[in-house]
Amino acid sequence: MSFQRVLLPLQVNLFDTLGHSVHWENRPKGVKIAVISRIDADGHIPIVRTTSKYDMPAQHFAPIHKEIVQHIKTVSGINGLQLNHATCEIYDYQYRTMKYHTDQALDIAPSSYICLFSCYEYEREAHLRYLKIKSKETNEESVIELSHNSCVLFSDAVNQAHVHKIEALGSGSTAGGRWMGLTFRLSKTFVEFTDGVPRLVGKDVELRMASEEQQRKFYRLKGMENSSMDHTYLDIEYTISKSDLMPLGPSP
Repeated sequence: MSFQRVLLPLQVNLFDTLGHSVHWENRPKGVKIAVISRIDADGHIPIVRTTSKYDMPAQHFAPIHKEIVQHIKTVSGINGLQLNHATCEIYDYQYRTMKYHTDQALDIAPSSYICLFSCYEYEREAHLRYLKIKSKETNEESVIELSHNSCVLFSDAVNQAHVHKIEALGSGSTAGGRWMGLTFRLSKTFVEFTDGVPRLVGKDVELRMASEEQQRKFYRLKGMENSSMDHTYLDIEYTISKSDLMPLGPSP
């Protein structure tokens, strides 16, 4: 399987419900963003480190997020599909600047799937967003329509072999209304807090904020990943986002 799109059998538009399920950070150019995590049985917090920096802590999976995951499991037919982390984003017509990239695999579990759920403020939105995909090997491009209540699934191996970006057709207000995307992943990296100090589970090492030199290295590694089909990360014991150093925050 490469990139697979499925439609979830949702009876209502979840845009407003999902919009009220988390606290959002406002970003420039019409973007809102939030991170959610599903703690494991031992209370450990899964994290997915990326080149994005967040000021607010990740928040708990709410029942609505678990419901979407269950729909994805049922409709996709992928045996043993697990998802414990998601980036939630809202774009309005102003946001049109995404660049081709590979989802950062530093913390993504091997043999797992990335699942992008889409919905729109108005379910009959005429101006949809698209996932534009390019093979790293052949530079061949393809496009998948991010239709209302759809989910695009791709494995970690497919992720490494491609770059992708989300685009809106049209310009200005003709680019359409607000789109919401939830990118679900399975993290292999967990944090626990001991006396308020975040530690990487299984390593007994404190997770620290990156120094300026480490931040530069982190961005270089991400650039290498975007251009390579077989990039692998060595152990990294720092983060560039202070949200990874915080316990989960309360949901609304």
